[in-house]
Amino acid sequence: MFAKLFTRLNDIREIENKRNSAWLVLVCLFLIFILGALMGFLAEYADYVDYSPSRPYFFGTVIGREIGWALSMIGKYFSLWIFTATLIAAYSKTPVRAGNYVCIFFLAMVGVYYSQKTQHYVFYSNQFVLWIAITVFSLFAAMILWYSRGKGWVSAVIAAAPVSTIVAELVYIMSEHGTPPLFSLGKAIYYAALLLFALILIIALPKGKQQRLRTCLISIVLCPGFYFVLRALL
Repeated sequence: MFAKLFTRLNDIREIENKRNSAWLVLVCLFLIFILGALMGFLAEYADYVDYSPSRPYFFGTVIGREIGWALSMIGKYFSLWIFTATLIAAYSKTPVRAGNYVCIFFLAMVGVYYSQKTQHYVFYSNQFVLWIAITVFSLFAAMILWYSRGKGWVSAVIAAAPVSTIVAELVYIMSEHGTPPLFSLGKAIYYAALLLFALILIIALPKGKQQRLRTCLISIVLCPGFYFVLRALL
């Protein structure tokens, strides 16, 4: 049974037999931990700058305020984290490493983010529990996302999931905050960042034009479903 399952998974994306040294794996884990910690720190700092009355402007300018709002929104919602975790998982050597790397990334990000937040605001226990649940779930989700760079319709569905989630978040935020007026630089930056995330994943995940077309078509189909899920969660 397991041999048959392994064969079917290998048909989607074959696991390389080449083994990296334990030292290289540890270096990768360390670098991913640092990346998660740095991004967690920057996301919380953007929140602090955006909401703190004592710091009304990011970098002391009105334009900086718009940039600060955009950075705060990018860190506040899911797209940036889905985008980063998907790339880490998809470009790992094996599904198991993908799970370990992404889990380490979220552990570092969540740990630094909330350790910083407790110094600036009241501790948000519900949000913390949600992100701990996401961190645990990411271990298994990353193993699945590893197959997004494979072949066939199953791989296309897996690749389409993060793409459609990011697009669904964009639609949700636009419905909540309205379309970006010309004077709102912050909204324009935020919406452009989400579109860029989705575009990069469409380019980076599928291998070949046919697989990319499949991913785009499935993303269109999945997007409304993820939109309603986001509405329920947010």
